[in-house]
Amino acid sequence: MDKEKSIERVKRLINKAEDVISTHRPNPPNVIGFHTLDSGTFASWRNQALSCIQSTVCKDHLY
Repeated sequence: MDKEKSIERVKRLINKAEDVISTHRPNPPNVIGFHTLDSGTFASWRNQALSCIQSTVCKDHLY
């Protein structure tokens, strides 16, 4: 993959990450736990991010 395509792919992932963050909903008062994100949106972004990393570095790379 050439440098320009890689940069565009990362930019799209950053934009999608902002979409994921926008799904954040805090817990109701007096509820202890993690803040919530839309799990489907997050899972999609996570898979795309992992794929991007794997295509940028070899699959067996430490990261």
